[in-house]
Amino acid sequence: MTMGKESWIFWKFDMKNVMVNIGLLFGSMLIAFIVIEIGFEIFSPQKAAFPKMYQSDKELGFVMQSNKTFRHWDYKIDTHYHLGEYGNRTHSGNDRIVLEKESILLLGDSFTFGQGVEYPYTFCGLMENEFKEYQIINTAVPGWGLEQYLIILKRYIKLGLNIQYAIIGYFPFNDISDLKRDYKAIRISDGRIIKGTPNFMNRINTFIVSNSHTLTFLYRLWVSNKVKKHYDILSPTSRAGKLFSGDTTQFRIYAGEAQQCIEDIATICKKYDISLLVLIIPSEHGFTIRKTYKVNIDYSFPTRVIHWDLSRKGIDSVDLRPYMNENTFIPKDTHFNKEGHQIVAQIVKKHLKMVK
Repeated sequence: MTMGKESWIFWKFDMKNVMVNIGLLFGSMLIAFIVIEIGFEIFSPQKAAFPKMYQSDKELGFVMQSNKTFRHWDYKIDTHYHLGEYGNRTHSGNDRIVLEKESILLLGDSFTFGQGVEYPYTFCGLMENEFKEYQIINTAVPGWGLEQYLIILKRYIKLGLNIQYAIIGYFPFNDISDLKRDYKAIRISDGRIIKGTPNFMNRINTFIVSNSHTLTFLYRLWVSNKVKKHYDILSPTSRAGKLFSGDTTQFRIYAGEAQQCIEDIATICKKYDISLLVLIIPSEHGFTIRKTYKVNIDYSFPTRVIHWDLSRKGIDSVDLRPYMNENTFIPKDTHFNKEGHQIVAQIVKKHLKMVK
């Protein structure tokens, strides 16, 4: 069956109308999208702009870039990270480390790094006001674990740094399970840690989350519908289940490698006459509704047992959980806010003045 001349003209005209309507629809959607983006930008920014501050390292997997400043904003966070000559967090990206000066070395992950808080208000920054005779060096990197703490301690000793004190920020909720991670297999794409091999979709996802308030807002809605904020049960196979089970024997098996790593760090510190302090950092479980279970759980169990075990080994430690409350965490975040860091700084001040 062939199409007549009139039918062809009608079809051509009809298709032209369809294309015009599609163009108008997409144009209207684009204008609406831009208006919504502007509205979010002014009244409620949504972009999750975690800094592009990582670079690859053959031994550690990843480290921070050197002599740079990055901005981090997300939810209630809007802060800057100044990184020194070794990628260590400082007041200014131009700060230099003096190897001969007596130093306090901080080892840890995002808690010790002070994620979400301006440097002067982190416990590391506050320590500088109390221990002016010492050089405070914060080597912590968000995402690191105990193996990295051990390696970086050895690096600074090899550099010839005059370390008098070493302070570990030990966060069991991540640090125990992170010992199973293959850090050398981690990839860095455009300054960020990614899962798998860098590819086009990784870069698209990063671009969307970092550059669109609207798409980030929709993504968060989707995630919030998938994940309950208040859990009904505690799965015994989950990280939380292994931490809060209340079974001391099982917990010690689960945390055994981490305990050994702490002991290895303590052995090195003893060899080089470095006083070691382990700060056992609690998660927000039980403090905020973001991570709370309806079942009856002793949330203090893991940090308490770790403190007992370290004490039995003669390793100086402080369980921070008894000092924390719901007001010491950043809203919708697992990290300490200014109040939390002030508490930690006071504990460290009191503890170090009793040593040496």
